[in-house]
Formats: sequence, structure tokens, C-alpha cells
Amino acid sequence: MFCLSIVFVVIAISKVVPIGSTECECGRPSSALSMRIVGGRQAEPHSFPWTVAITKNHRMHCGGALITDRHVLSAGHCFQWDNFKSMEVLLGLHEMYEREDVQKRSISNVVIHEDFTSTSVRDENDIAIATLSAPVEFRDTISTICLPKPGMITLLFV
Repeated sequence: MFCLSIVFVVIAISKVVPIGSTECECGRPSSALSMRIVGGRQAEPHSFPWTVAITKNHRMHCGGALITDRHVLSAGHCFQWDNFKSMEVLLGLHEMYEREDVQKRSISNVVIHEDFTSTSVRDENDIAIATLSAPVEFRDTISTICLPKPGMITLLFV
């Protein structure tokens, strides 16, 4: 059911936001990619440039993936009980304490999956899209993750 929810959100966004309108190559890890992330080890700096940090009160709150120059895909539980206006999105970040050359954006809107539910055991349809206050500037350390084009449905895509 979760995979079906992701496909639904991706298709909905691809019809609203032209994915190909960005001027970067999506989903391309940097050349520094290594196997170090396996086993919980630290990844090479900026090897996944679509990854963002969502902070609240200057502390790590959630992670997400940049899907356009103004949209972040994240978990619904990150926003369900907290005011997104108190959050900030950090892009191009590798270490929380090293914020040089990091782009910061506030969040102007959040859409949580309409069938999101949460229990003490599990969350269902736990997905949300956050709209950033301003577009990000793409560079080697900041780019979008690849999304399927409209009509392209496969479970092997990411």
C-alpha cells in the first residue's frame, strides 16, 4: 500500500510540476559515491545531493528528498503534529555544524497524504510534500532526485 501511495503522489506531482523544467541532472550521485554508507557508516560528502535536512528550532527534525527546485518529499509524520512554519530546510549540507555554502529555505506549504494515519504500531500513507519559500539554486552539492515521467510506472525506479 505504501508503494502505491508513493506512485500516486509522484504521478500527481508530475502532472502539476513539469519535472523536466529544472536545469540539472536528477538522481545522479556525485562521483565520490562509495560503499561507505553500508552498515551505517558516514557517506562521502555530498554523494546524495538531493538529500535535505528539515530542522526545527535549529535541531534535526526529519530528512527529505528534493524533487523540484521548490518541492521536498518527506514523511507525513514530520508535519502532522508540528507547525511547518517553525521549520527550516537545509540543502547542500553534510555536517549539521558546518553550514558554510548551505542554502536555507523556509516552508510555505505542506500537503500530507489525505489517508495518512498513525498508530503506536505503524504509520500508513506516511508521505508529504513541502513547498519551499523560494527556488533553490542547483550546484554540485544540490540537485533533484529522479522521478518517473507521467505514464512510467515501475517498482524498480529510484
